[in-house]
Amino acid sequence: MIAELEPSRLWAAAGLVAAYAAMCAGIVWRHRRHAAPPVDDGHVLVLHASQTGRAEHLAAQTAARLQAAGTPARLLSLAELDPAELAHTRRALWIVSTTGEGDPPDPALPFLKRVAQEQARRNGHLSEPWPPFMLLALGDRRYEAFCAFGAQVEALCHAHGAQPLAPRIELDGDDPANLARWWAQLAPLGAAGAEADAALDDQTLASGAWRLSARQWVNPGSSGAPLYQLDLTPSEGQNRPAWQPGDLALVQVPDAAGVLQAPRSYSIASLPSEPTLRLLVRLQSQADGTPGLASGWLCQQAPLDTPVALTLRAHPRFHAAPEDLAQPALFIGGGSGLAGLRGHLAARAEAAARGEAVGPGWLIYGERHAAHDRPCEQDLARWLRGGTLQRLDRVFSRDAAPSAPRHVQQQLLAEGARVQEWLARGGRIYVCGSLTGLGQGVDQALQQLLGGPALAELAAQGRYKRDLY
Repeated sequence: MIAELEPSRLWAAAGLVAAYAAMCAGIVWRHRRHAAPPVDDGHVLVLHASQTGRAEHLAAQTAARLQAAGTPARLLSLAELDPAELAHTRRALWIVSTTGEGDPPDPALPFLKRVAQEQARRNGHLSEPWPPFMLLALGDRRYEAFCAFGAQVEALCHAHGAQPLAPRIELDGDDPANLARWWAQLAPLGAAGAEADAALDDQTLASGAWRLSARQWVNPGSSGAPLYQLDLTPSEGQNRPAWQPGDLALVQVPDAAGVLQAPRSYSIASLPSEPTLRLLVRLQSQADGTPGLASGWLCQQAPLDTPVALTLRAHPRFHAAPEDLAQPALFIGGGSGLAGLRGHLAARAEAAARGEAVGPGWLIYGERHAAHDRPCEQDLARWLRGGTLQRLDRVFSRDAAPSAPRHVQQQLLAEGARVQEWLARGGRIYVCGSLTGLGQGVDQALQQLLGGPALAELAAQGRYKRDLY
């Protein structure tokens, strides 16, 4: 009995009991800390996944409208979202883009991986229900799988027990009618009007009429579709706007009735300091063989000096950060994708001319024929001579011997040791071109060389940037 213990043993026993109680309390506290939901402050979670920045911009406008009306709103990229957080959120607004033929944009990939890992950890059992939601899906009706990723997100929400607050809205380009429907759906949540957008409308750099000052067919004789270099200059009285390498030009062309159409975006191939705004545009053909509406008008139908309705839009996901300039950079592109890379190369050449520290550049570029497919040839030769490019690897699919690389992803694998060396020195990777051909092939090659987790970490660090269409 305790009463019969010596005082020293009594104190020792009491100490053991206290220590055991403290240990148990600590275990209970830690369990509650991880298991208990965070305090719900009633905020609306505004989630976005964007390839070119359009969905992110609309999400920022959405959050601003809610906050202006006194509704707490938290803006978050899917790249940063922990799926467990959804179970403790009152409402979620999803604004997501689809790229290529129904693919998720890059920022969505880490989230999808975390959802899959969570389901595997729970042996297929779902976590607590996700919150009621609204969904704005962005896409391009030229692709068969229009807004397919938006539909995938909606299916995920339903599978996790989330109830829709309103029907899904699909947006093609700047579709004003469906965008107005989205703003109207926010009204029950207390969203303010369009005046809340003013401070956030910095993604649009400038809008106005430009002139088509020059047009050059740069690949005559190629078995590929015609590729044109287009030069535009501001109309008289219009100031030359500023843009960064990686930004986009949205062009509106008239239909047969003269009505301007949902804009088409093209990578800007030049810098504001150069004489013209330059585009590289591939002439597209419709199923019946007639030229595509936008590319046909720009490449063939519009006379020189024709006014062109142009909007410049920032594409921050393909910008170079200031610290990137001094690091090695690997540029990978094909066809018209050289446009999105040329601006970065020109900026590095200008910085070197100013005496700034610029890391070595390496371009891997894919086309069809060495004799016919060499756009920007003079620029690339000048940058090789001047040191902006330390190495230039051209891969011509129709000329290659059976044992030689025929596509840029094969060249990447052949140069795997050098790629890893560049990355070990702090290198950056910029990829521009078609999503379904070049983009997927390059991504698979890099995963094979580096491993999926390492490539995902490069993207998270801003060292793996893609402009794919």
